[in-house]
Amino acid sequence: MPTNVLYYGDTADLPRPVPLRAGPLELLYLAGDLRYIRLGDREVVRRIYWAARDADWGTAPNVIERETIEAGSDTFTILTVGHSRLGELALAWQAELLGAADGTLTVRVRARAEGSFLANRIGLCLLHPAPECAGAACRVTHSDGSVEEGRFPVRIAPHQPFLDIRAFAHEVLPGVWATATFTGDIFEMEDQRNWTDASWKTYSRPLALPIPYRVRQGERVEQSITLRLEGLAEPPKRVGRHPRASEAEPLAAHAAVAAPSTAALPPLGLSLGAPLAGQEIDALRRLELGHLRVATATDDLGQAAAEARALGLPLELALAAAASLDEAAAWLRRENLPLARVLLGTTPEADTLHSLALARAEWSATPIGSGVDGYFTNLNRERPPATGADLVFYSLNPQVHAFDNDSLVETLPTQAETVRSAQALYPGLGVVVSPITLRPRKRPEPDPRQPSLFAAGWTLGSIASLTLAGVASLTYYRTAGPHGILESGGAGSARLFPVYHLLAWLAGWRGALACPVSVNETLRLQGLALRRGGQQRLILANLGLQPQEVSVTGLGAAARVSWLDERALPSTPQELAVDAGRAIVPLWPYGLACIDSAL
Repeated sequence: MPTNVLYYGDTADLPRPVPLRAGPLELLYLAGDLRYIRLGDREVVRRIYWAARDADWGTAPNVIERETIEAGSDTFTILTVGHSRLGELALAWQAELLGAADGTLTVRVRARAEGSFLANRIGLCLLHPAPECAGAACRVTHSDGSVEEGRFPVRIAPHQPFLDIRAFAHEVLPGVWATATFTGDIFEMEDQRNWTDASWKTYSRPLALPIPYRVRQGERVEQSITLRLEGLAEPPKRVGRHPRASEAEPLAAHAAVAAPSTAALPPLGLSLGAPLAGQEIDALRRLELGHLRVATATDDLGQAAAEARALGLPLELALAAAASLDEAAAWLRRENLPLARVLLGTTPEADTLHSLALARAEWSATPIGSGVDGYFTNLNRERPPATGADLVFYSLNPQVHAFDNDSLVETLPTQAETVRSAQALYPGLGVVVSPITLRPRKRPEPDPRQPSLFAAGWTLGSIASLTLAGVASLTYYRTAGPHGILESGGAGSARLFPVYHLLAWLAGWRGALACPVSVNETLRLQGLALRRGGQQRLILANLGLQPQEVSVTGLGAAARVSWLDERALPSTPQELAVDAGRAIVPLWPYGLACIDSAL
């Protein structure tokens, strides 16, 4: 297997970021986008980019045909020519990205439709970062010139917090404001934390207008975003380094394990996948999973019954609330299958409450959940009733809006925000996140990163984030197949993906208390620590191409370490030198390490 495929599922090299300056601002240019725009150590804007989305909300890839970059010590000019095509959607465009010495950034795009097609949205987008902006003061200049004072929402807003935007300013530091001015359309803002993106997005074509809309051949789209600083007397000094400044730049990595929280590692389960052979069943039994998720509307119930028995797992039964509970109950009695929980999808309120009552009468000793088969945003907007329920639930994946590795990693802390918001909406009820997938389930083709080390590192960060938020249960991926954690080896042994080995490291640790792990750069390093009795297990993941030597604190005196990387999957444990709770742990590109220590 080519190394890149093992790392992150692609045979091509990842695009490399170009560090830039615009006066007091530091930022990165990456594949047509401006990213991680910072004033000192404060992130001002997460990203400015161009996006075209078709009638099914598919995002057309932006392909750069020609590009020139002129960068000085505190200015830059970038000119690009490219196209965005997806099915019938076809746009040719030119972009100009400018950085001035006073900190002004300008992005202009001129696009032309190469044919006639339907679209839901075309234009420039600006992302404000979370958590930096949560609760920050802001002001909106509307199209009629009026000004609205406000603040970014702290809890995840179900609907657009700000509409009709001509200019948007927010306070970056006391007395220092960043103002983004938009031209070419009416813009508005949505809280992308609903989909686990770590940002608020300001975009054009208001959702109140009908979609999809027809774009005629030859039609032109011209838009611009200009970002300016106000009230800056002296640029603040930067303490750290700019994230992702260069994959070739060594990272001084640090990870510190804190005292245990009150949150415990929840049951981890998998969804029904491709039919299992004997060796695959043996491999999955070694994971000591909590449940097998079965959706009665879409899964093969005969396969589900056979494999649940073979794996010795109770079912997480996903039902539409309007579906016949009698049929599901009869099937379970006939097959003599135990239940971990029942999840009832939302329908009109009367149906949901009736179904919850029927489910409680049928399965009086089983936890019953009310929720949505879709994303947290559906739970946040629809607010399904939960009278008589023990749990609420929703699903997630990190690729609703963006698809590159960094954007996927950015979602990890926001996953915990969805849990905390769900807990606030439904006080006293447990939160189940099920299922969690790399790619939206409506897209049948698998993500090429599924069998990669990157997927294992991302999953580690997801489990850590959601566990510390206090979830009741988690379901990841499928058992087998291209959407799963292993692939059938036919007559031979099963091919085990790196995610499988991560779950094997967690086997037997269900219920252990989770310890917060602080790292100095979350885009490149993730960690999960668990403690039970006098034993601690710490798993670290390198999410970049640069090898790391991680300085780890909070370890016990006696420690052993094993690695999951390109050299061995996984390695045998080795002694780790620990001095006063501190050790140096090497991590290969996209590699993971599992450290056991006695406290």
